[in-house]
Amino acid sequence: MPNTTLAANAQTMPIDRRAALGALAGGALLAAPLIAKAEQSPSGAEFAALIEAHREAREAFEVAAGDLEAAWPDKNADVVGIGGARYNLKNDRARIARGIDDHAERLSLMAKTVAAVSPAVGAEALAILERERSAARGRLDSAFAHMDAAQARYDEKRRGEDEALFAICAYRCASLAEIERKFRYLARFKDELLGEQTDAIFASLAPEGEA
Repeated sequence: MPNTTLAANAQTMPIDRRAALGALAGGALLAAPLIAKAEQSPSGAEFAALIEAHREAREAFEVAAGDLEAAWPDKNADVVGIGGARYNLKNDRARIARGIDDHAERLSLMAKTVAAVSPAVGAEALAILERERSAARGRLDSAFAHMDAAQARYDEKRRGEDEALFAICAYRCASLAEIERKFRYLARFKDELLGEQTDAIFASLAPEGEA
């Protein structure tokens, strides 16, 4: 194929960034035997600290993921709704909440019918119904409180792990040894990288000011 055709195709062909990352990692590994073992860069300690920070963040995230899985409510348990109605916790939280609200709506229609005949009795029935609904929703929240706390920790640790990995992706290596280490490390997470993280990897390879 003529070189001009190759150049034209290169401009229009979409880039598979994960494949490109793999190729870059492979290139770094092939270069490894040529790297002097004693080579050290002034910023080597900074890069090592980034890797250690990510390892710690990853460990914290994995612990939080395990805690979240363990925090799911007992699917054999029930939450009590209005008037003793029971909802099994194997149903998701939103579905149970809708069930409570739908039940309250049906009962409120009955109370309004009573109010048409006896306003005082109807008003009292509506007030009792609202208290019952609030209490049922409170019991539902309590049933999922442990999971809510675990979910919040999980989200926090996930963000922390993403940010720590992004810092490695964005780091501009100061030596071949750092490049090798960076791609060896990132290769473990190539199937988990977010779009902005892969963008940061490629930006870190471009001359400063051209990313």
